Parts: sequence; C-alpha cells; structure tokens
Amino acid sequence: MTAEAESDGERDLTLRSGALHVAELGDRSHSLVICVHGLSANHLGFERIAPALLGAGLRVVSPDLRGRGRSPHSGPGTYGLPAHAADLVEIADQYGAERFSVVGWSLGALIGMQCAASYPGRLDRLVMIDHADEEDDSTVALIERGLARLDAVFRDPDAYIEAIRASGAARPWNDTWDRFYRYELGVVPGGVKPVTSREAALEDLAYLDQHDLSEELWPRLRIPTLLVRATVPLGSGLVVPAAERDAFAAAVHSLQVVEVEANHYGVMTHPATIAAVAAFLAPGGHGPGQE
Repeated sequence: MTAEAESDGERDLTLRSGALHVAELGDRSHSLVICVHGLSANHLGFERIAPALLGAGLRVVSPDLRGRGRSPHSGPGTYGLPAHAADLVEIADQYGAERFSVVGWSLGALIGMQCAASYPGRLDRLVMIDHADEEDDSTVALIERGLARLDAVFRDPDAYIEAIRASGAARPWNDTWDRFYRYELGVVPGGVKPVTSREAALEDLAYLDQHDLSEELWPRLRIPTLLVRATVPLGSGLVVPAAERDAFAAAVHSLQVVEVEANHYGVMTHPATIAAVAAFLAPGGHGPGQE
C-alpha cells in the first residue's frame, strides 16, 4: 500500500508488522516530519506542535505506535526500539520520503535516536522531547504506576477524565489533554477503558531495562539533534536529570539543548517547546541559538 496524502486526516497503513493508524497534515511535496509519541500515549500528544510544523512548510505524519491508540497490538515479542524504528522507515517509504525528520516525545525520542543510528542517511534532523536515556528512579516508578490505568474500567469517559486530572501529571490541564485521554478509550462491559495495550508498554519498558542507550546509541548520533528538556519534576524527579543532560551533550556534538519550565506533559503544550521545535525543523531556518 502506498500512502496518498493529498488531504489532511487519519488513515490506517498496512506495514509488514501489521496495521498502523496515522494522522497526517500538509502537502505531499513538503519535507516529511514523523512525530512519535511516548510509552502509553497516542498521536494527539502532538496536537499543538503539529500545526506549527505545518506552518513552517513541513508535512507531518503522527502514528499511534503498535498497540497504542487505534493501532492494534502486534503480539508478544514484537516491540522494542528497533521494531518501532523500522516502522518509522516503512512509514517514510510509503509516503515517498527518502529522507525525513523525527520529533519524538519520551519513548518516541529514544525511538528517533534508534532510527538515526540504525538507518544512517535516512534522517535529516531529530528532536528529542524530554528523554535521552536514564531517568530519576522516582520518575520511573511513577510512570510504571501510571500504566495501571490501562487495565482499569470506568463508568464513562467523564469519570476517566476526572481520575486522570486528579492524578496531577498532565499539567497545566487544557483541552488537548481532554481530547488526548478520551481518544484512547473504548467501550467494554461495565463502562470504558483504554484500548492501549499494557503488554505493549511493558515490553518496551523491558527492552529499555536491558539496554544502555548511552553506550549503544549516543556515539552513533551524528545528525543535528535538539533536546527539549522539561525542568519541572514529574512527581519528585526528572526524566532528563541535569547530569544526564550534560553527559548527553558531551557525547553528541551535534546537540542543541532548550530547557522549558514545564513537566514531562506540560512541555508538549508549552509555547517555548512549539517555537523551538518549529524553528529547528523549518526548511532553511535556524535552530535555537543559531544565527
């Protein structure tokens, strides 16, 4: 199947690994940017970033990763960074893009890094939003506890949204997060529950536990890269601690860093993030701090 993206919208692509649901914006003649979400997220996490990229003259495709959102679970043993990176390349192939850029949030940042390392010559630029490798232990524990929502049944969507808001992770709360969390719900006996697969998320976490990305991927990252670092803790810790930021910058000479006063969720809707990402990826434009 070849993707025809003459108009904006959503569609299902058929990949070698199975079906993948994607949202798309922009003209097919423009340079392609693939936006890749986090561990148990979905493509609506880029709701505010994608229009800025479109305004910068880019074409945007945002997939729901395998087992997330509207993309079906591809089965045990089919996850990990290399599998997701292969999906990105196949998406680019279907859109006729020999070269493309990636904007990754959280796990998506690591997938983008894997893609750059595994497919040299395919990526032009990489934006990594609030992940590089090692997180504070307290933040890892909080993220793992958050996966429990994927097995919970709620009486209706409003009850689910109320519970998510009360957790306080997605802040400041706005209509983007309301749509983001409602999107992941499906009807089940007794009410609604997220359709995202907890097994898929856990398998990706297990992959990360077994690999040292600072040794495997950092030395192979040579394309222009932007790290957007959230400086407000998620719970009591940071996804990119200061020491991790400094080690990453020392290892990746093509790196620029922008720090945003928001937490791991708020960074996705913060105006400073949106401006920095659009400036870094705009054709002929200048990244943050460049003249």
